[in-house]
Amino acid sequence: MFNNYLKITFRQILKNKTASLINYAGLSIGLAAAMIIGLFVYNEWQTDKLIPEPDRTYRLLRVSNINNEPYDIGITSAPFAPALEQDFAAEVAETVRLLDGGSLIELGEKRFQEDNYFYADANFLTFFDLPLLYGDPGSALKDLHNVVVSKAIARKYFGDEKLAMGETIRVDNSYDAVITGVLDELPGPMHFQPDLVESTLELAEATWWSGWWNNNLCTYMRLKEGRTAADLAPFLPGFMDKYFGEDFQRNGNRIDLRLQAVRDIYFAKDIRYDPMRHGNRQAVNIFFITALLLIVIACANYINLATAKAVERSKEVSIHKVLGSGRMRIVAQMLSESLMLTSASVLTAALLTKWAMPGFEQLFAVEFAADLPIPMIVGGLLGLTLIVSLLAGLYPGWMLSSFRPAFALRGSTQAGNRNTAGLRKGLIIFQFALSVGLLCSTIFVRQQLNYLQNKELGFDKEHVLLLPINNPDIYNKRENFRQQLLRDPGVQEVAFLSGVPGGDHDATSVQVPELNQNIRMRTAFVDLNVVSTLGLEIVAGRDFNPELSADSTQVVMLNERAVADLGTSQQEIIGKRVVMASFDTIPRTVIGVVRDYHFTSLHDAIEPLIISPSFWARAIAVKAEGSRIPQIISAAETAWNAQAPDFPFEYQFLDERLDRLYQSEAQQGRLFALFAGIAIFIACLGMFGLASFAAATRTKEVGIRKVLGASIASIVSLLSIDFIKLIVIAMVIASPIVWYFMQDWLQNFAYRIDLQWWVFIAAGLGALVVAMISVSYQSIRAAVANPVESLKNE
Repeated sequence: MFNNYLKITFRQILKNKTASLINYAGLSIGLAAAMIIGLFVYNEWQTDKLIPEPDRTYRLLRVSNINNEPYDIGITSAPFAPALEQDFAAEVAETVRLLDGGSLIELGEKRFQEDNYFYADANFLTFFDLPLLYGDPGSALKDLHNVVVSKAIARKYFGDEKLAMGETIRVDNSYDAVITGVLDELPGPMHFQPDLVESTLELAEATWWSGWWNNNLCTYMRLKEGRTAADLAPFLPGFMDKYFGEDFQRNGNRIDLRLQAVRDIYFAKDIRYDPMRHGNRQAVNIFFITALLLIVIACANYINLATAKAVERSKEVSIHKVLGSGRMRIVAQMLSESLMLTSASVLTAALLTKWAMPGFEQLFAVEFAADLPIPMIVGGLLGLTLIVSLLAGLYPGWMLSSFRPAFALRGSTQAGNRNTAGLRKGLIIFQFALSVGLLCSTIFVRQQLNYLQNKELGFDKEHVLLLPINNPDIYNKRENFRQQLLRDPGVQEVAFLSGVPGGDHDATSVQVPELNQNIRMRTAFVDLNVVSTLGLEIVAGRDFNPELSADSTQVVMLNERAVADLGTSQQEIIGKRVVMASFDTIPRTVIGVVRDYHFTSLHDAIEPLIISPSFWARAIAVKAEGSRIPQIISAAETAWNAQAPDFPFEYQFLDERLDRLYQSEAQQGRLFALFAGIAIFIACLGMFGLASFAAATRTKEVGIRKVLGASIASIVSLLSIDFIKLIVIAMVIASPIVWYFMQDWLQNFAYRIDLQWWVFIAAGLGALVVAMISVSYQSIRAAVANPVESLKNE
């Protein structure tokens, strides 16, 4: 019996080459796209899944607010961990601290700037159950200047991970560290990806390490058996009052704590000052649904063409039934045909996926699952083959087996044709509704990105070079560095900043005794050249003046939002005294008000900001003349090497940094565009096949119309009009659905576009034009055919 199924299947494929090729191509491309998305989604979903005891493992978050608008903070200070273990000994089993950063590594004459250089407590490896190729996880970080390196770093430094153990590296030109362990490949993706991990004992002697307000690391805790975050939550306010009570009283504002489940970290949104990796759950869910829909679109092609051909096969099926074949045997025959074609398509899709993955990963900046176990790959492919075979073959087989032999053998096929026409139309509408929807989404995402990139930000982002202050040499010699840079005629100004636009800005309680006000504001610690360097606009008062010594320590400026929140006017605030209570008790005079500018991303609304001169700086901003950018970069490198020869020169442009704030949205836009193109291509493949069938079944009608004088244009219109109607219906269905989901997506931005009606029309017309190109070939071919050929047998 199986041999018979196989023979009939091969005969059907050879007999219907065009339909078989269309089905094969559509399934292969659709399944390849779905596989690529599936690997990406699987990788995202697997993040942190292998962390041990996830139900008892949490990260500590601080909860603050800006004028009654609460937000979570991802970093804490070093004293939290030992205090939690001491105060909650009955609830907390252990804690671990993790500090990310970058360091200069020297190995003989070689130098490497490593951006993923972490510091962690001695129990870090065992807490997260991280495997070591070499070394003991329990003791690898127990001593001062112990460092564990990844397998990739060991190969990079020594050529082979086996040679790394016991070797010495120099860190930040300050001390030597000994490699005591080599990390194996992580058991799965995690929200942190260290290349090197050093013991926190190196940091313990620093003065800031014991400060409760020096927040720069992540604190994790594992509760004891039977304990939950809910058990600990009622006692956390008292814990904060114990250690911060006097500060809260002085500042007039408090900070609280909450525990974040470890598996919630990666997809968490709106956690401020969070140094860890994050994914976008909304985007992952959208892509997962897209993968499923691409599979359904590919299956819809198969069903469409199979039901269209069902009328031609009605006599064949009827003969089988007359000779004793039961309904289930006919269904089995159709499923065997579907299984053979699907198997070939799945194998082809797997090869396409493997071939496309490296380029896809690079082009779209996404990560795929690491090497999957062979049983999982085989099981996945077999499962996919079975599911797609059933989806594609079950209905056509059931429908074919329902034909009555008496009617079919007598030549009555119109009933069957009418029965399947509705399904075919429905599937075309579904395919193009999804295609138009993806195309609309692509356009809207692109419009929002263009809006974000071109919106007036309130400062000049063009031709501003940013240099990190990532070493003590530059920090201590920054004034010399500035003066050397200013010698270049293309350097217009240089400023030192604690936070650059688009980056993190700390917060402080600001007291204004004369107004009886105490509100929280974001802080920008700067030098006196910030206004001219960034092109800020002063709307009231004056700029900082380097010639006035008091301006270095005793004055501040506010933005418009801060003035509004204080409930006063821009003129009245000038001359008022303010105290930045979270930092010191020195009264400072407000000398100016700057126009609101977007110092964070456009995901967030502008918050109140206080701009204060300070020696504290984390970055250097260089305002350059556009025509001399290469020369200025060279001059900056020369100045850097003169002041900090042991540290590599790095730079970026402010506009490029700001564009990277919307990297996730840009990625979504590119992926939507790709998948929209694939969906439209698959839908058009199916439409091409259906147009061929429609032209074949109406050959005699077309011949009669030509004999009676019909023009080629009218015949092409006749054969195409049904498809045009279906695409218009698809546009009507897709538009409200896309509008709903895009409105929800745009809620992620405080500043966003309005959805324009013409986008739906444009996307629909685009899909219509592409579809008509695929249909017109068959229509024109039928229209120009010699009517004698179609009528000679009548």
